[in-house]
Order: sequence, then structure tokens, then C-alpha cells
Amino acid sequence: MSRLRWPGLIILAALLAVIGWLLIATTFMPYDDEGYVLLSLANFSKHGGLYDQVFTQYGPFPFLYYDLLHWLSGWPIAHTLGRAATLFHWIGSALCAGLIAWRLSGRYWTAWFTTGVTFGYLWQMTSEPAHPGSLIALITAIGLAGAVEALLRQKPRLAMAVLGLSGAILLLTKINVGLLWCATAGAFALLLTGAPAERRRGAALALLGLGVMPFLLMRPLLGTSWVLTLACIFSAASAAVISLQASSATAIFRRRDALGGLIIFAVTGVGIIMATLTHGTTLTGLINGVLLQPLRHPVNFQVGFAWQPLWSWPLLALSLSIVSLWHWRPTLHSRLAAIVASLRIISFGVFLFHLEAWLTIRGVGQVIRLILPLAPLFLIPLSPTTHGRFHYQAIGLVTLMAMGQLLHAYPVAGSQMGWGTFLFIPIFLIGLTEAVDHFNRQRRMTWAPLVLATSALAALGCQLYWLFDTGRDRWYTSLPLNLPAAEELRPPENIRYALRILTTNAQLHADVLYSQPGMFSFNLWSGIPTPTLKNATHWFWLLSVAEQQAIITRLSATPRSAIISLPGLDDFLTEKLHMHITGPLVAYLQTQYRPLFAVSGYQFLVPKTSSAQPFLVAENFTKQVGVGSSEPNLITVNVVARATITRVTIRHVNHAEREFLQLDATNSRVMAEPINALGQSIGPSQLMTWPLNLSGLYRLSLYHNGPASPALPGYQLIFLNATGGVVLEACYSEPLPFPRH
Repeated sequence: MSRLRWPGLIILAALLAVIGWLLIATTFMPYDDEGYVLLSLANFSKHGGLYDQVFTQYGPFPFLYYDLLHWLSGWPIAHTLGRAATLFHWIGSALCAGLIAWRLSGRYWTAWFTTGVTFGYLWQMTSEPAHPGSLIALITAIGLAGAVEALLRQKPRLAMAVLGLSGAILLLTKINVGLLWCATAGAFALLLTGAPAERRRGAALALLGLGVMPFLLMRPLLGTSWVLTLACIFSAASAAVISLQASSATAIFRRRDALGGLIIFAVTGVGIIMATLTHGTTLTGLINGVLLQPLRHPVNFQVGFAWQPLWSWPLLALSLSIVSLWHWRPTLHSRLAAIVASLRIISFGVFLFHLEAWLTIRGVGQVIRLILPLAPLFLIPLSPTTHGRFHYQAIGLVTLMAMGQLLHAYPVAGSQMGWGTFLFIPIFLIGLTEAVDHFNRQRRMTWAPLVLATSALAALGCQLYWLFDTGRDRWYTSLPLNLPAAEELRPPENIRYALRILTTNAQLHADVLYSQPGMFSFNLWSGIPTPTLKNATHWFWLLSVAEQQAIITRLSATPRSAIISLPGLDDFLTEKLHMHITGPLVAYLQTQYRPLFAVSGYQFLVPKTSSAQPFLVAENFTKQVGVGSSEPNLITVNVVARATITRVTIRHVNHAEREFLQLDATNSRVMAEPINALGQSIGPSQLMTWPLNLSGLYRLSLYHNGPASPALPGYQLIFLNATGGVVLEACYSEPLPFPRH
């Protein structure tokens, strides 16, 4: 690779960093997997005791990794660090995919195209920052790029070492992903190690292993249509891929190369385990957390995707037919090569036709439905073997590893679909350039490579522009969150102001804060601890009865406790995902807490015995009581502030540019009554003069003779200083299921 070409990729990476930050900083998902992961990482860094004290569904490596990042950077383990790390993982994964395409196609433009398209394809990174999925994508991409480079340099021992190192890290990051990596790396080694007879036995074993693997892995849910279809198509496609690689395989590994890879795997795994144990984890806790606990996951929670039988099965039949003819009728190779080349170019046309769809979850699902049945066709060699055996086997390695990682989409086909399938993008590009070269050789289409490169880079430009335009529009139409370690995040306005109001109330009303389902960003922002260190998003099935009872005990012993709930998300989990939200902790929260207010779908709950009143939640009155002045309208709101306020405006969160009402010295009178954190009066109400100098907790009464402001959900009271900066924001509560007093 020419060193002179690296600056171009560095410039592309810088561009992707800008686009990525605009997107990742303006996204916040209400289900808050981000907060769950970050709080677990922070608790491990502070307390240790992973699995024994700190709950997680994942392996120990991400915890050691983020603890190291925290130590090196000095940043707290919170949203800014998590999103910066995720952006690094995102760009690094895309760059590694681009390097694979460049090295195996021999064309520099494929590095640009693959890097950019992979970046767009992995847009799910914005939805779940700090989730181990982004780290998994980086590890798989680096591991595969390193193994490919080692093979191309004819260093098989190094290739096995890289595969072993990556396998150990993946196994101790997310065990199912690690097992998939090890299974496909093992199949690759079996195909290419030893004498011909040994390789034939290895091929049979690899064929059997990968054919049976999806059925064993997915056994708990094989009765589900999408799972059974995925298992069957994967099994058939992997058999075709192995048969193609075995038919042209020559030994490139010796047994000691494979042994070296196993030694690296073992040493890396032992090192990670020892580091975890030195942080307070017991061996029993480690075994339970890494090996036993994940077995419960598919039975309790699964999200599928819709196959399209009119596409997938015919494509699989076509693919298997071509591979069969390739094996049994060598005289047809030239005709079959032309058909395969045509199908690859048609697939590029499909990519261009659905250019914008690939940037959506629907597009990612389409990739699985199309690429899995067609994967064997990208391993059929269309060009003379001028590159040598290591080049072809490197392509086979990428294909096998990509197929194995695709099963990462089981049992939850959400963001995992993108993380598990992005390695198909370099395979697609390698096969596409080979198809164009085939037609160039056969029909002297010398213009075809230039047309392909131009079309591909133009499509890339369109995708990057769409991503940049989306991120830029979000950035300039939203405001900073300004919460600890998340100051520059800019979620949508209806979410942003709700997060701030909920966090303020948590700080005022709670010594312990919990949420249903687990939304632990509020704990990080407010600084209020959870009842225990056993925190999970879907705690109602992830935590045992004993663990839930420990949370109940802590909550019942803490009079100043609070719960933040998201009923709409609970409804989605029960109605759409058929999840059972039951258990002792659910029953306790339902019987012992009452909603204080609701905003943007969230509810803030306090104990039924609490006399707390909400802060930053306004109420309207059309008549004054006991005050003989002429203002017909009154707005009351409890606030906490140390600021000078020059005016107050009322607007809707979805139309920030329109002011419904403005209150200032010309049209309003303000009374301020000192109160405590419960909202109880601690002094007489006093008339304030504009600008309002506030320092503490007050119940503000804003008398005005303007139009009666709509006391509807979504309307905000914005308190501004002399420069127009936002000092405070208040909401109107959404309807509650029963009275809050």
C-alpha cells in the first residue's frame, strides 16, 4: 500500500468524525441502554466486584477497557466519554473494512467507498453509545484486517495469532460473538491445515460444525419462523462456502501455526480473567456471569425480522445451483462465471436503487435477506489465479468470518444486525471489482472500471451528504443538554427539556433513585445512587427474586426515594415484544408509589406517603384568590435557581421559533415565596422587581394580563437572562393516571 495514499484516508476519517459527532451528539434513545452500560462501567471502576456486586450481561473485557480509558483520559465514565469512544470504534471499524477491500481488490477507491458506506451502514452506533456492540465491531474489524494482511504477506502463523487474540477478547466481551468467531476461525484452519487427506477430514468436520451450529445456538427459539429460516439458510449457504474453499484449498497452515493461535488465545483469555479477578470478582461470579447467565437471554427476550420468502429462498436455490454446477460441470465455468459476474453487478444496481434505505433499520434487514443466500457467489473465482493461493484464501476467510458474525443478529435483531453484517461490505466490493474485471477481459469493456468507480464514489457522496445534512440540521435546531458529563449533547427538544426537569426533581426529592425500565442516565446526571449495584434495563426478568427483594428493602428504608418510569416503553415491551413485566419489585412500585408529574411520556413517582410537590411544573389559573389586582391570569411554578431573569416566554417544544406569550416588566407582576425541597412554604411571599434576582427555592406566582397560556403538555416556560440565555425551563404536566395529591 502506497504511503502517499494514507493522507486521503486520514482526511476521510476526519470528515466522518465530524459527521459522526453531529449524529451521535444529537441522538438519545428513551430506552437508555446507554445509561445502563455506563452506570455498570462506572460502578465497576469504583467498586470492582463485577458479577458478584455489579450486574452486567456482558463479559469483563469492556469493563477493563473503559476503566483504562478513564484512567488515561481523566474523563469520568459517563456520556461524553462513552460517545467519544463509540465514535472512535465506529470510524475504526469502517476504516478496517475499507483496508480489507483495498488490499483484496487492489484498488484504492474501494477503500474510500467501503469505509464511507460501512460508516453509514453502522449508523446504529448513534442509538446505543458505549454499548459493547461498537467495541465488538472494532475488534472483529481489526482482527480480520490483521489476519488478511498477515495472509497476504504469507505469514500464516501471524494470521492464526491474530485470530486467536481477537477470539479471546471477543469471547470475554460477549460470549456468543466470541463463540461464532472461534467457530468460523476454526473451520478456516481445518480447511487449510495438513496433508490432503487431513484437509478433507477437516472440511467434513467444518461442514458438519457450521451446518449444525445455528440449530444448536438457536434451539430455544427454533419454533419461531424467522429463527428457523435464518438457521436453514445459514446452514445451506455455509455448506456452499466451505465446499468452494475446500475445492481449491492448499495447505497454508501447519499444526504448529494452529497451536500458536491456540496459545495466544489461551494467554489472552487468562490475562483478561486474572485482571478481572484482581478487581474483586470471584471465580464463581465470573463463571456465572460469562457462561451461565447468557443462556437465559433468548428464552426471555427476542426481536426478529421479517424474511421475504419470494426473495430469500429462490436466491438461495439459485446460489446453490450455481455452486453445484461449478463443482460438477467444470466445462461450464466460463458461462457460470459470466452469470455470477452479472449477478454481482445487478446487486450493485440494487444497492444504488435503495441507496437511502441502507441508512435505516429496514435497509439493514434487507442486507441479511439478500446477502446471506448470495454469499457463496462472492467466493466463486472469476479471474485467473494470478494473485496466488494466499489471496484467494484471504477472501475465503473474510467470507467465513462475515457469515459467522451474521448470527449475532440472534436473538435480538436490532442494532446487532448492523454490527453482525458490516463485514459483508468489503466482500461485496471485492466481488464487484472482480466482476467488472471479468467483463473487461472477456468483452474489452475498458470503460467499465472507471464507470464503476465513478458510480460508487458518487453514491458514497450522496450517502455522506445525507448523513451530514441530518446531523447538521439536528445540531442547529437543538440546545445543549448541560447536564454533568453530557454538556454538549443535543437530544431532540421534547426529550432534552424533559431530561433536565426530571433530573432536577430527582436531585430535590431523592436520596435513592430507580427507574422502570432501567434508565440509569438519570443517576449519572443527578448523582443520586441506585438502591444496589444490581442494575439492568429489563430488571424484571434479568434480576433474581432475591436481587429484586434487596432493591425493595433499600427503597422501603429510604423515605426520600423516587422512581422514573416510561409507561409507553413498558406497553411496547408487553404488546409488541410479548414480554412479561412482573415480579416482586414491579408489584412493590405499583402499590407504594404515586406519580407526581409526567412530561414527554416519562412519569416521576414518589412514595405515597411523601408530601413532595413537583418543581419546574407549571399550573395556570384564570382568577386570583385574595389579591385585589387587575391581572386576570396567573401561572405558578416551583423553581430552584441562582440567576437573574429578565423575561419569561411560553412556547411549544416542537415550535421553538414561535412565542405564544412573553412576560416581563411591562405586562406582569411576580410574587416569590421561599420554599423547601418538599415545596412547603418557609417564609412570606414577596413582590419581586424585574429583573428577577433568584437564589434558592421559590414558588413563583406570575400575574399577567396577557392571553391565558395553554396549560397543555408540550408547552414550556422559558426563563431568560439579559443576553437571551436560557436559565430555567418548566413544563406543564401530562395527564396522570390518578391525582397526584
